[in-house]
Amino acid sequence: MIIIFLFRALLILLVRSTFSLVALSLLFFVSYSSLYGQETKKPLLVDFSYSVRGDFGITVTDDPLNKKNNLSKSKKLTFTETGNTNNLMVLIDNKPIQVDFSRIRPKELELLEGEGKSSQHSFIDKSISLELTQTVKIIEGEQSGNLDTVLAVFSLKNNSKRNHSVSFRYMVDTFIGSNDGVPFTIPNHNGLCTTWANFNKPLSIPEYIEALEFPNLANPGTVAHLGTIVSAKHGNFAPIIQVLLTNWPGLNPLWNIPIDNMGRDSAIALYWKPVLLKPEASYECAFTYGLQPLTKSEGSSGLALSTGGVFETEKNAIIIAYIDKPTANEYVTLEMEGGLKLSAKTPAKQKVKILTGQPYAQVTWQVKCESQGSCKVSVTRSNEDKVYKEIRVR
Repeated sequence: MIIIFLFRALLILLVRSTFSLVALSLLFFVSYSSLYGQETKKPLLVDFSYSVRGDFGITVTDDPLNKKNNLSKSKKLTFTETGNTNNLMVLIDNKPIQVDFSRIRPKELELLEGEGKSSQHSFIDKSISLELTQTVKIIEGEQSGNLDTVLAVFSLKNNSKRNHSVSFRYMVDTFIGSNDGVPFTIPNHNGLCTTWANFNKPLSIPEYIEALEFPNLANPGTVAHLGTIVSAKHGNFAPIIQVLLTNWPGLNPLWNIPIDNMGRDSAIALYWKPVLLKPEASYECAFTYGLQPLTKSEGSSGLALSTGGVFETEKNAIIIAYIDKPTANEYVTLEMEGGLKLSAKTPAKQKVKILTGQPYAQVTWQVKCESQGSCKVSVTRSNEDKVYKEIRVR
């Protein structure tokens, strides 16, 4: 009897211990998974909203990461949160048509890897059997890895039995943080664009346009970044053939945006290459617009780095240095380790050109991505101020 009693007691203890161990393991797994999920789930640093007509506006969201960078909920990247002062037009058989999705509800799309939000408008013009689609997504920034960039894709599919000549034009009514007339930084162009610019030749199209809310490298505020080149992983897009920096022309502008001094109300117009769209063929155009974190030198605000373009193998990209209060005969030198190759057009050591009345100078390097992996980049001023940045090549 004693042996049987001891055996039963041992069995009960074993069962209870096993249950406790399983319970503790399950509790640990749930807690770890929850914690891990919180760490890996990326917040949206930007968001988009639609106007009644289907235009989209972009805002900077209220998030701890934004607060750390002095960003707030009230800041915008377009003049209105819904984008009703932006403008999308399509050119069909040389006839410009303002796109209106007012009768179409946006459809929420299934999220793909690296996306934080995705929706789409789509309708078919029955008179000519062309299917028009606008897709807007929040994606990870090219180098930041954060959900801080909006990808806009415009597409046409020819469901008719004849060819159509087609093209798109999009105008962004820019509003950077709290500034409606912010000047722009353009790769390979020293100084800020404060008047107007018209890039209408293939080799002159900038890889991106950038704008600092405040002309202060120590506290630039919101830094906006509009990309004219989009990775092929998002689609096969027609090239942009014209980029226009100008004054906002008002609501419902014509196809040809007038070239004017931007003054206190700047805008960016993008034109894509027209094509002859055959039956059953599709035509897609795209651009990106979002935030760009600057990489600044430690313990100093005199030097900052920015990047642009597509950092993928066999692609060309851009590195820009912002130099605060440059002195006469000053140089900056770029050093790289990894799969980046410097273009002969932009030597590693470059003289900083001083422009009267400009808050800072800028220097551009063109690089080619030769192999995947992490690349270490550094830029050094003549005064030995130095900034480091790690660049990912996919």
